[in-house]
Amino acid sequence: MNHIPERSVATVLMWLAYLGVVVFSVISMGAWSILLAFVMMIPLFMMSGMIWNMFNNQGKESASSASKSKKRKRKERKIDNLLDDMSADDLHHLRQRLADISDDLGYDAMTISDDGELVRREQNT
Repeated sequence: MNHIPERSVATVLMWLAYLGVVVFSVISMGAWSILLAFVMMIPLFMMSGMIWNMFNNQGKESASSASKSKKRKRKERKIDNLLDDMSADDLHHLRQRLADISDDLGYDAMTISDDGELVRREQNT
């Protein structure tokens, strides 16, 4: 949710309070109130930025994660379609080829099940 009305009200109230303090300080402090106004304006800009999420990258991160998720789903669909289009012989050759992979990670003790899942081979000892 954006909560735009709440953010707007909070921002307006902060700036009105700032203007009230500046006007009061001009009456009581004179020229020094200009320095006070600039010093008070810095945190006010920071607070306004935080209210409006200017310093938050969450929106950018969620958009990038959403696009990554879409890419992953698209790749999965492509692979599923490719596997669906393969003949039984081609699938058998692919299972054999994947089962023949041997490396240091222990995949030589694994096999491909009928549904394509990588499972441990049962050893008959």
